[in-house]
Amino acid sequence: MGYELDSIEKQCYTPNMRIKIGDMMFNNAKLGELILYVSQLCEKDRKFGATKLNKILFYCDFLSYLNYGKAITEDEYQAIEKGPAPKHLIPIREKLIEEEALAIKNANYYGFVQNRTVALRDPDLSLFTPQEIDLVNRIVHELCDHDGRSVSKLSHMFSGYMVASENEIIPYETALLDFDSPTEEMIKYGRSLENFAKSCLNKEYGDS
Repeated sequence: MGYELDSIEKQCYTPNMRIKIGDMMFNNAKLGELILYVSQLCEKDRKFGATKLNKILFYCDFLSYLNYGKAITEDEYQAIEKGPAPKHLIPIREKLIEEEALAIKNANYYGFVQNRTVALRDPDLSLFTPQEIDLVNRIVHELCDHDGRSVSKLSHMFSGYMVASENEIIPYETALLDFDSPTEEMIKYGRSLENFAKSCLNKEYGDS
């Protein structure tokens, strides 16, 4: 299971390059600089690896869309086994490595090989608004106690991921859906509606 590279994904990483995807414009420069920034913020996080990077990027884009009406990078996200992942991460990451802006460090994490992205230069934060930077900082902080496995499990609870097929693109609009776990009050209310519907059906059939 992985990413299918097409001609769009093989485009070079250059500052301010924007690629049209459907009705959206994907800014691969922002994705590249966001990878560098997140890698820099998580430099001392022993739980930070490839899966956690994917999930942080996902939450950055989808929570930005939910709160501000626009994703930070506007890249497409695929539903893969470990949760949502940016479709163009691999070619952008490889381009950053080629430019010696990023490196991959293999680390041992409780017997598993952890692929850590390491920023070799400072990210260009001028591409982002203060609002976007603040959101990224808050997401990294909120996920600091999660490792790849737990943050992957957390992302599986997102409604857009749950309804997507394997490798299917997850629409940003699904961020507008309520994907919180139901409260006891919601469950109780739902059961009361179910009982009411059943009583109506029983009455209907009893009168016929």
